Amino acid sequence: INAEYMGDLSHNRLRTPPPLEGLPALAELRLGSNALAAFPSVPDTNALTTVDVRDNHIRDVSEAAKLTCLKRLDLTNNDLSTLPAGLALIKTVNSIELSGTLAILEYLRTRLATDPDLNLPSMHSGVCHKLRGTLDLSRRSLTTIPAPALEPDPELTTLLLVGNQFTELPSLAALMGLTALDCSENPVAALPSPLAPFSLKSLRCARARLSGPLPSPVLEMTQLQELDLRMNRLTDVGGVERLGQLRELRLGDNQLSGLPQGIYACLSLTHLDLSSNRVVHVDEAVVGLTRLERLDLSNNELRSVPFRIGTMTTLRTLALQGNILKGVQRPMLEKSTDVLLQYLRDKIPA
Repeated sequence: INAEYMGDLSHNRLRTPPPLEGLPALAELRLGSNALAAFPSVPDTNALTTVDVRDNHIRDVSEAAKLTCLKRLDLTNNDLSTLPAGLALIKTVNSIELSGTLAILEYLRTRLATDPDLNLPSMHSGVCHKLRGTLDLSRRSLTTIPAPALEPDPELTTLLLVGNQFTELPSLAALMGLTALDCSENPVAALPSPLAPFSLKSLRCARARLSGPLPSPVLEMTQLQELDLRMNRLTDVGGVERLGQLRELRLGDNQLSGLPQGIYACLSLTHLDLSSNRVVHVDEAVVGLTRLERLDLSNNELRSVPFRIGTMTTLRTLALQGNILKGVQRPMLEKSTDVLLQYLRDKIPA
């Protein structure tokens, strides 16, 4: 393993994190989209600046407080109910991503002075737990949503239905204050119309049974800023340009073979995950996504990529591994994003 960069271990089935002892110069660690229940054990002496453990099942990140050189930590979509207050004391941090977790960094900082071992209330106790506008009905083996949960409530902003046995969902349009809905890990094959109020900003329906084109009820949610449809069987995402406010679009682990031109019209995108599909071509128009910070094209059927991707100065993460790219040396795909972008820039014809 390169002393300064570990090959991207994202999108595997790792259940335990790799040992980091003996790698004091390691700068980047990417373990997203695995099956980790624990955060990596961090040596007392480390140089880690970027740690990505998004899309796992991690409940405890106390080890992260040892990352004294940390600049970016991605904890998106985990099972956190506690955060170490020491994260707020790492002076080098400029980004901690927490969407899809129960932890709120700002809340952590405001509580730091009075509660150094801050524990956020668990959302996994009781049959129906409501906290600060969030109603959590996750992992209850439910086949229908309890009637009280469908009653209009202006204070309800987030509804969590993860990991139940729903084969279909009722329309939630009456929940006018709803801004976030997570119905992931259910055997849902279709979505109702309207699915939710048109003001919905975050929709997650990952690990479901959606197939074919992008469901039309999704395209009705024109205010969406986050859409997570990973691990379904989608073959087409035509019409996505109607979601002009999208910032995060996660379509990994589907059956996409191509990308509609409309995806390049989503100019607000900061995160685009197309990993583990069958994509054979990416248009040079991708460089027009000038706000893009993360582009994951790993594990597709690409034979080439536009070299001008190297000019996308906002990219913090570019994943291309798992493709057989002509004109790009395979070892280069395991390098850090900065090195890979420079390599692509150097390949642009004069």
